[in-house]
Amino acid sequence: MLPNSCREENHITIKNGGTTFSLNEENIVCIESVGRKVVIHALGRKIEIYGKIGEWEQNLGDTFFRVHKSYLVNMKHVKNFTRGDITMASGQQALLSKYRYNDFVQSYMNYIADRES
Repeated sequence: MLPNSCREENHITIKNGGTTFSLNEENIVCIESVGRKVVIHALGRKIEIYGKIGEWEQNLGDTFFRVHKSYLVNMKHVKNFTRGDITMASGQQALLSKYRYNDFVQSYMNYIADRES
């Protein structure tokens, strides 16, 4: 279970201080680790909460891929990538680790193939 959140089907409810956010997993573009916080980049909003990116990686669906120690991306929002970074459809940039490049390419190709079938 994610800290300060609960998950129902494809929706995540996040409690941050006195504010509660409800997000559809599909609307999460990427998640970035910054110090002791995670920054959730979603369509039209950015939410910062305390937590670890590894907990998000374990609990989100298989359309999410950990591309770097500091980035978890939603394959649905990948626009293009190079050996060193990924550009999301929103314009958000995520670093791509050279150690995870081959696994990411394979996973992304599988994602594309599944979507087309």
